[in-house]
Amino acid sequence: MLILIVSGTIWSKIQLYRNTRNNKELLDVHEAISVNSEIEIKITDEKELVAEEKITDEKEPVEEETIIIEEERAVEEESICDSEKALSIDELIDLGFKEKNLENFQQAACYFFRALALNPMPDLALCLIMDCYWLLNNLGERDYAITELKIHVKTNISRFDPVLQHRFVTWMIKENLNKYFND
Repeated sequence: MLILIVSGTIWSKIQLYRNTRNNKELLDVHEAISVNSEIEIKITDEKELVAEEKITDEKEPVEEETIIIEEERAVEEESICDSEKALSIDELIDLGFKEKNLENFQQAACYFFRALALNPMPDLALCLIMDCYWLLNNLGERDYAITELKIHVKTNISRFDPVLQHRFVTWMIKENLNKYFND
């Protein structure tokens, strides 16, 4: 429920930012139109600006304008990714479990790895390590899972209390991972 409220709040700000930015792009494109060429401007369903060039005279190419628009789109996509990166551990775990329930194991593992990177509490870190391994192992990516988890295991193993240490060792033995994580 919290995710829906937060994402609703953020979504309206993203839409406002897009609309403001698209209006600015529209004005920039109108200013850049030369006398010798026509540019047909279309707004798609997502309110992305698309410029199509109809050349009447090849004296002034409009490629530069298209490159600028594409660069601005890349910046917008990066800012959306940045806002997604700003998710809390709880939100990342919730997203991970939603993906896991949909059997989208690769995306679930991605969310769990991102949650691990935020240095969660030791008990949560242990669960995330075990889940990441399970997900990637089921995808046939056992070696990749071991490689990626080594860093997180080394970071968190010293933080485990004796009970968590015992759970971790038991899990490693069960999964036959002793030789990989006991360096």
